[in-house]
Amino acid sequence: VVSQKVSPLEKLYVKTGDGLYVAAAMRKPRGKGPFPAMLVLHGAPGGRGMEQLVNWSLGKCGGPVWERLLQEGYVVVVGDYRGALPM
Repeated sequence: VVSQKVSPLEKLYVKTGDGLYVAAAMRKPRGKGPFPAMLVLHGAPGGRGMEQLVNWSLGKCGGPVWERLLQEGYVVVVGDYRGALPM
């Protein structure tokens, strides 16, 4: 597991085109960069919220994929989404 001393978690709130915000959690590898990046959009229903994104990005639950990418030098952003729009 990559510690937060090495790769501190950054909480982001991304403004959408219609003025609402979507949560994301970002971690960067050690060093100056530039770094390749991986944006992970979870497969669960949208609206999971910051707490769940933090747990995933810190490796507290879910697969170890994000931690491995971070160890390999990628910026990892675990993002939420709002779900499907009604038809």
